[in-house]
Amino acid sequence: MDVLHFWLRRRRERFMDVISVPVTTEELDATQIRAVNRLRNELMRDRSSEAVAINGRVKAAIAAGVAAARAGTVVDWGCGGLPIVPYLTGNPDFAGVDIDPVALDEIRATGLRGMSPDEAATFTPARSPCVVTGAFVLHFKIDHAHVTTMARLVGTDGFILANVYRRSLESRENLRIALKERHLLVTSVHDPAELVGGHEFWFIATPEATALHAGTVLGAVTATLTGASETESAD
Repeated sequence: MDVLHFWLRRRRERFMDVISVPVTTEELDATQIRAVNRLRNELMRDRSSEAVAINGRVKAAIAAGVAAARAGTVVDWGCGGLPIVPYLTGNPDFAGVDIDPVALDEIRATGLRGMSPDEAATFTPARSPCVVTGAFVLHFKIDHAHVTTMARLVGTDGFILANVYRRSLESRENLRIALKERHLLVTSVHDPAELVGGHEFWFIATPEATALHAGTVLGAVTATLTGASETESAD
């Protein structure tokens, strides 16, 4: 970590753009990602900030997609200390996954299930469909073993629902290829609210689950974004 320094820019900018790093987010290693996310959690304490409002709108949109599919289990990948739980409806089973043991301790202290990626690899959802959510996670490098675990969790009737930004077109295509190798297709929609630059929402699932859920889920996501107040706060 002695070669990596973070600082906050003073002007108002988009979420995560307020944290400056010397490399792209995809080039950060696990230790650096933990440091970025702990700093991000500090930003989330200012409930009046634009970053908090944007974070909340993204989570609310993802939660609307989860509700549209009537998910039985939600696995929040990269949950940090602020999981998606407050936005969920329908009382699905919940588990948070994170690479940071500090974040896991925080959510476990609230009574929620928290798992490392290794623990998630052996977790079996009790209720289906299982949805893996990811709010501001896919701009980081995703370990191939983690992609495999997500694919196993969602099975043939669940799906992954995440927002994507800060990835080049080439990087997004490489991620699509990695998912396709695990028999998962990507259906994407542009963020109609343009909360951050190059912002999309990805529905990731088997062809069968894509045919069953993609239109309804992504429709709920975009409807939530176009109907949300610009001043809505979160977390």
